[in-house]
Amino acid sequence: EDISSGQGTISSSGLGTVQLIAAAGAGIKTYLTDATIGNSSGTFIMVNLTDGTTKKWTFPVPSLGGVTAHFKTPLPGSANTYWAAEATGSASSLAISVAGFKSKI
Repeated sequence: EDISSGQGTISSSGLGTVQLIAAAGAGIKTYLTDATIGNSSGTFIMVNLTDGTTKKWTFPVPSLGGVTAHFKTPLPGSANTYWAAEATGSASSLAISVAGFKSKI
């Protein structure tokens, strides 16, 4: 199966990180095509999608709202590296979902 997807929740005050998709293995990259982030807190927050620890995309997420992205050009990850979400701020609860595909180098 070449389709990849993952979900995570950040439920903490202050900075938080959650792994969304595990590393796919040696010589395999994961490309993201879609991302959705929901913010049930009353605080505006920024969320970074990271390839390992490298920031690849930053989303502004409104309070009591959310954001969805469909990447026309898939967002490439590095080979054998996990995808994660990192919240930069303070929110009580963020729900993050991503989808994409795997490809050999």
